[in-house]
Amino acid sequence: MTQGKLVIVKLPWMLSPSVSDLRVEVIENGDCVISAEVAVLPESAPLTNALDNRRVSLTFAGGQWVRTHPYLGDHVIPPNLFEPPQKPWFDRLSVQRSLRQCRELWVSSGHCPNSRVYQVQNSSWIREQNAERYGCQHFVLQGHDIWVELLAKSFRWRWSGASSAEVINTDELGKYF
Repeated sequence: MTQGKLVIVKLPWMLSPSVSDLRVEVIENGDCVISAEVAVLPESAPLTNALDNRRVSLTFAGGQWVRTHPYLGDHVIPPNLFEPPQKPWFDRLSVQRSLRQCRELWVSSGHCPNSRVYQVQNSSWIREQNAERYGCQHFVLQGHDIWVELLAKSFRWRWSGASSAEVINTDELGKYF
């Protein structure tokens, strides 16, 4: 039995699959703030294979329930914990075709097809913590070497500065979709 179904949150960026710099700060009786490296389409040439790096700050309102998990094994998020998100653009037979379709969808919609930020539908953790009484939602963030779960009322994000990384290795992106 899974802990719920992952649904991709629509965002114009993707948590970086190649830069490990995700930071979590929980403010007692306040919010949870996560700072992370993200990949974005380059403004000058969005259809090229390049991705630019930026930094974002995500503020999770009332985010007092937080769990972090290190990368273990073949998957950052163990595949048996959640029902995986729908990825209709993913082609198991061709990573290159998947990457091309993903980029085309990203450019046309303005949202990354897999932001690596998920909301969990039918969350068992919310029920276990009785957090629905506070109006909480269950979020999962997939970083490079860590993944984070949190219960919060909502979240917002903002650009928070330049990236600490110079380049995102787009040759490795295929394994993250």
